[in-house]
Amino acid sequence: MVVTMDAEGSNIRLAMPTDVWSRGGHHPDRCPDDNHILMNLRLDSKTMRFVRFRFDGTGLIPLTEAVEGSGHPTLYPDGRHILTDKYATGRFADENGIVPLQWVDICSGEETTIVRIPTNPRFAGPRREFRVAPHPSWDRTYRYVAFNAAPGGVRRVYIADMAPLLGASRNLISAN
Repeated sequence: MVVTMDAEGSNIRLAMPTDVWSRGGHHPDRCPDDNHILMNLRLDSKTMRFVRFRFDGTGLIPLTEAVEGSGHPTLYPDGRHILTDKYATGRFADENGIVPLQWVDICSGEETTIVRIPTNPRFAGPRREFRVAPHPSWDRTYRYVAFNAAPGGVRRVYIADMAPLLGASRNLISAN
């Protein structure tokens, strides 16, 4: 479930009930408008999609049918772009655990690989509990992204300046 509330603990709402999430879903993240939540969800119990819904559980919609949901998605404030990673065990990784960070345009359905990241740690643990997921996360200005990687098998946190990629989208954000 996803439960939301005001900062002081009042106005408790069920935003994502168990019966919907149990179709298959993961990695909810708040949207920049603070009123919506983005996550991966199998609305049809088959295909993973990026979906968005309000903090009170209303307005659940898939954001694009053109791109399969994956990774740890985070919505850019223009409402048009999602930054996400892919899983080291998925079809987008290579045999060495190199995975992409993807920039997804939900209007055009275009996916752009920003960078490919090594994610195999020297020791993953008996149940892969020490795995490294890039898990990209924006800073407050939506210019920089922090993410995890494991070059040479050593876990590290990196920060990337996304300004060159953002271009016109960045201008929309800084004008507000």
